Amino acid sequence: MLEEFINNICVCNGRLLPASVKKHYQYTSIQIDVSDFYLQRAIDWAEIRIPNDFFTTGRASIYIDKKYCLKIPHVEPDGKVCVGDGDLGAFSGEESTNRVGWLITNFENDFIIPWNEGQLDYDFIEEPISYWNIYVQKKQSSRSAVKHVYIDVYAPEEHSVIEGKLLNKSKTIIASSAGNKRLSKLINSINPNDTLINVDVIIVNIEQPYNPSIWPRTDADVLREIRYNAGGEFTNKFIQSRKQYKSKKHHLVIFKHIDNQYGYLMSNGPRNVEKFETIYGSTIIRNIIQDSPIPLQVKRIDQNWVVGRDTIATVNHRSGLTILIVGCGALGSFIINHLAQSGIGYLTIVDHDIFEAENMSRHSLGLNSIKKSKAKQLKSELERKSPHCIVDTFTGNFIGYANKYDINEFDLIVDVSGEDSVAVEIEAYRTNIPLVKSWMEPYVSAGHACYFPPKKQYHSGFIGQLKCANWSRDVMTKLPGCSSYFQSYSVTAAAFCVAMTSELIMEMLDEPENKRIVRTWLREKSYFSKFNSDVELSDWTKNHASKYGQVIDRDIDV
Repeated sequence: MLEEFINNICVCNGRLLPASVKKHYQYTSIQIDVSDFYLQRAIDWAEIRIPNDFFTTGRASIYIDKKYCLKIPHVEPDGKVCVGDGDLGAFSGEESTNRVGWLITNFENDFIIPWNEGQLDYDFIEEPISYWNIYVQKKQSSRSAVKHVYIDVYAPEEHSVIEGKLLNKSKTIIASSAGNKRLSKLINSINPNDTLINVDVIIVNIEQPYNPSIWPRTDADVLREIRYNAGGEFTNKFIQSRKQYKSKKHHLVIFKHIDNQYGYLMSNGPRNVEKFETIYGSTIIRNIIQDSPIPLQVKRIDQNWVVGRDTIATVNHRSGLTILIVGCGALGSFIINHLAQSGIGYLTIVDHDIFEAENMSRHSLGLNSIKKSKAKQLKSELERKSPHCIVDTFTGNFIGYANKYDINEFDLIVDVSGEDSVAVEIEAYRTNIPLVKSWMEPYVSAGHACYFPPKKQYHSGFIGQLKCANWSRDVMTKLPGCSSYFQSYSVTAAAFCVAMTSELIMEMLDEPENKRIVRTWLREKSYFSKFNSDVELSDWTKNHASKYGQVIDRDIDV
């Protein structure tokens, strides 16, 4: 079937050369006539490859010699040409002959003609980092001293030198402009037990993104670019540092243009030592000397990038905010994670509870935290996951914390204890900072998040006033062997209230309001009756629980 099909398409398409048909293990190739290329833009050959499973799941592709990768745009490392829509595939419903015909037509219209006429010459500039990453991968080897670079730096206006560390076993450089404490936290997030080598990271701003024809390839090229963009004095200091510390520290040069970073690990730094086990059981130690700069991908891990990819204007503001959170249970633990990942700079967690096995099903912590402090374990987790956030803990109750520290030094208090009495206690100490209180009703049939600006107080009984239903006592499950009770609900059910509360907190931190906000997430009536057909709904719930899950801002006098 495939052989007959190939004969047909060769007859139907004048660019295919029937005499060149060749069978391979997984595909059949047919040469494409490319004799009409201009001499200075000619390519050796091109071919279409029809996979053996073309009529089911496979897709045809066009290839040229892989040596043209990074010389002609849209050519991948294996020589595949990526232009147009490609083969639409069998599931598109198109005739097989049409699929091949369109692929060749696209190749002609989107590659041959534009390349011949010089229309693709600037396409390298359209996706500079995509091509740079291809170049980096081609230059990497198992002997490379560095494979990953992460920088905690946001858009420096001036050329600069910052401190970094090479995690030797991880082959990862981490650099930060925020000081040694931040750098240490970032290192601990990746591998706290790795051996470290000092690195000077030189950041040079460039006016235009690079393309393959002007990438620096030698130490001399890199120095020339530094001198051109940063000036002679800056360059001379860099050269002097290399001479002084070349055997003690690495030098990483990053050429930065807006969102594009091009990294170069300079040659002749500290030697990379490799150990080899021979077949006879002996160990051979080899010093690997790097005699040319290694091109590297550079990944930003500063808050402006990781929180919103430079699209959230308030990230810098958030990094200086301090939040006091009372309670880190099923609701609080996830909210705390959301706040850290949203760029909040400082969190203080107040909670005296110990993590137990029964908490695992709906808490952000897991098995490795059993019989340990919830607050301290969360701090440990956050320091690993969100090292930009500084976390403090107090393993006691709120009164104990408030008697020892001034709570009004925070930018916001969040009460997720679920207790009416805790919010009343907070009011006894709160004078000039806002409060967010959040809690859930049984089975997460409803969740509430309320914002109280400094001059609006929380009053005792508020939880009862907002109640969407009157549940019987038997909705509370008694734990065996003790007098404790808990509400039965899943982590997925609680996620609705977590999201609503986290969003309200971020809204009020980014753009504070002077009015009280009472926000409820409410399920439809049938959800309540699913658990208890005799449950008594409030009048407000009867009027509003018509849809499955909705967020409502309530006009309520408290």
